[in-house]
Amino acid sequence: MNFQEDQEGTLLHLLQTEFSQAGDMLSSLAGKSLTIAPSQLDLREIRKLSMVLSAVFPSRTIKVVQHARGAVSGEVVLFLDHDSTLKMCSQLDDGKIHSNRLDASDQELVLEVANMMIISSLCAIGRLVQTPLYLDSPYLSIDTLEAFLHPLTNRTPESEHALVVQAQLNLASESTAACLLLLLKSSFMDSVSTTMRAHERIDNGV
Repeated sequence: MNFQEDQEGTLLHLLQTEFSQAGDMLSSLAGKSLTIAPSQLDLREIRKLSMVLSAVFPSRTIKVVQHARGAVSGEVVLFLDHDSTLKMCSQLDDGKIHSNRLDASDQELVLEVANMMIISSLCAIGRLVQTPLYLDSPYLSIDTLEAFLHPLTNRTPESEHALVVQAQLNLASESTAACLLLLLKSSFMDSVSTTMRAHERIDNGV
C-alpha cells in the first residue's frame, strides 16, 4: 500500500479544509480563536513510528482513540503533547491555574477537540470514496509515547501501516503538537488510492 507524492498532497489539502472548518467551529464554541493546521502526511510502518514521533512527544502524552465502523473500519488514534495541551486548556479557561494533570473539565475539553479532529480526518477520506462514517465514542488516557506504541507492534499484517498526520493546534500564544494515526484496513486505503488515481485521470482528460 503506497501513496504517491501528489496523492499525499491531495489528502493534505482535503485535511487542511476540514481542519480549518473544525477550528472555526471550536472557536465559535470557545469564544477564542483556535486553529488546527496539518503540516505533514505520510504512510508509515507501525513498528517505525517511535523513531518518527519520539522527538515530537518526549514526555507524557495524551492519547484519544475512536473506533470507526462500516466501510471505513479500524481506529484513529490522536496523540497530543500533555504539557502544552494543559497550557492550552488554561488559556481556554481564561487563564485559570491548573495542576500538572488534566482535571475532568480539561479532559472533556480535550475529548471535544479530539473528536472534531478525528471526524474531520475521516470525513476528508470518506468523501473521496463517498462512504458513510460511523464512529464510537472517544476515550482518553495519559502515558508515555512508548507505552502507547508498544501494543501496536503486535498488530496483524492487515494493519501494518498507519496514515500519519502531523498537525499543530494554535491558541493565542500557545501551540500544541498533535499527531493522528489512521489505522484503517489496507483494503480500504487501497480503494482511496485507486479513487484518487481515477480522479487524476479524469482531471487530465485521460
